[in-house]
Amino acid sequence: LVHIGHNVKIGENVVIAALTGISGSSVIESNVVIGGQVGIGDHARITEGVILGSGSGVLTKKIVRGKGVVFWGRPARPLREYLRELAALAKLGKKK
Repeated sequence: LVHIGHNVKIGENVVIAALTGISGSSVIESNVVIGGQVGIGDHARITEGVILGSGSGVLTKKIVRGKGVVFWGRPARPLREYLRELAALAKLGKKK
């Protein structure tokens, strides 16, 4: 199931996987890939060529930019940044 809200604009060559919700008045530009279980808040804009990894969340009125950049997490951020945060969290729990 993919739920697309009212007044959403979707460009050409967009791939949307299952269990994705796109809230009203959002804009998805061309050549975007949206993984499964992604949530996109209302009035958000996903620019051309962005890749949203599964389970990502795009906040209301957020603009996600970066042609060819993979975004991940909740809230969605570049994958490299997300992985750095995970590594830092893993270090916090380790004993010295």
